[in-house]
Order: sequence, then structure tokens, then C-alpha cells
Amino acid sequence: MISDSACANVLQPEVLHAIASAVDITKAGSLEEGTTPLIAALQRSFLRAAQVLLDAGADVNALSKDGMTWPLAAAAHSTADAGMVWLLGHGELLTLANRNGAAPAHLLAAAGPGCKPSAGTSAEPAKFCCRWLRRIIATEPSLLDARDETDQTPLLAAVLAASETGAATLLELGADVGLVTTTGGTVLCRSCGYDLLSIVPRCCRRAHRRLARLQQLLCHSDVGNIC
Repeated sequence: MISDSACANVLQPEVLHAIASAVDITKAGSLEEGTTPLIAALQRSFLRAAQVLLDAGADVNALSKDGMTWPLAAAAHSTADAGMVWLLGHGELLTLANRNGAAPAHLLAAAGPGCKPSAGTSAEPAKFCCRWLRRIIATEPSLLDARDETDQTPLLAAVLAASETGAATLLELGADVGLVTTTGGTVLCRSCGYDLLSIVPRCCRRAHRRLARLQQLLCHSDVGNIC
């Protein structure tokens, strides 16, 4: 595995410019399935190198060969605010998803406990993920309850990753606590199953409010004349 120091040397803009005269610096090697040069640069917040790669034709929305990651996912996993801002300023699509249908909201919701801040960043993973969840969903509200290929929404992804802060943020933003997956899974059941008991009362309160609103609507409709 290449060390950070070795990677830093290779990703120096001057070195990249020199290499670019001989090869396409935007393409991953034939054996590199899970990364690209731009993804590698964003993982370490090397924004000068990222700019050189962009100028050479790198695509900020290009998935890795295995279809599992892309530049925004790399910046999110390294809790790099500067990388996130840089990507959004250069046309990153918030609706982009990996081959499993996981969009940025899914990744941020589940990433808090497993984030690895890159050198030079001081963001606390949980706070970073919650902050960017709010920003992304404010920009693309449809992502709040978007389902991936495994029928998971960002809220379910947070619960399965035992990310209490991610789940709490999504509940605050209005995520649907009443959703049921195709296999019958619910947020409440999985919160209990994954020992995320702190959000159970919030789920119950939200569900109770939804039921109360539904009863109120029925009472004022033709169906609810018995009220």
C-alpha cells in the first residue's frame, strides 16, 4: 500500500504536470478497481493536485471501476470541508449514486463512526456528516427518503451503521419513520435490533404525531363522518 507521504510526492502539481506529458493522468491503473487519481487526491485533500487533474480532463462525477466510490464520497469519508466545497463548485452532482444506489445522503448518514479525517482537517466526523447532511438535503430534498438498491433510505443506513447523530439529524429534517422496506423492515424495529435505543423515543413521538394528524384528517373527511 502506498504511504501518505509517497502519495503526497506523486500528487504534487509539478510532478503531475510532468507525468501528464507522457500519460493520461486522469485514468486509474488497469488493476485499480476502487479508485481514480482524482479520488485519491480528494481522499487526502490535495486540492492543488485535484485542480491539475480537473484541468487535464478528470470528471468530478466519475465512479471508480468497481462502481462503488467517487470523488464526493472520498471527500466525505475524509471529513474534508474544503474538498466538498471544491467539488460542488466544479459541478459535482448530489444525486449521483454508486452501483448499489447509495447517494451522498446515504453515505453521510452512515459514515460518522467510520470516517477517517485526512491530514490537515480538523472536522469532527459526526459534526461534519450532520452538517453536510443538512446542506445536501436542503439542496436536494428528494434525497431525504431516497432508497438505494437494497431498499435502504438514509435513515435506515444511519440506523444500520449505529450512527446516532446521523439518525437524529435525519429525524430532525423530517425523515419518514413509518417507512417499511420490501422485506418488512422498519426504522423502529431496526433501531432496537442495532441497540440504537436513544432514537426509539423520537421515532415513537414522530409516529404518534403522524397518527394523530391522520386521525384528524379522517375526522374532517367524508370517510370520517363517524367522528
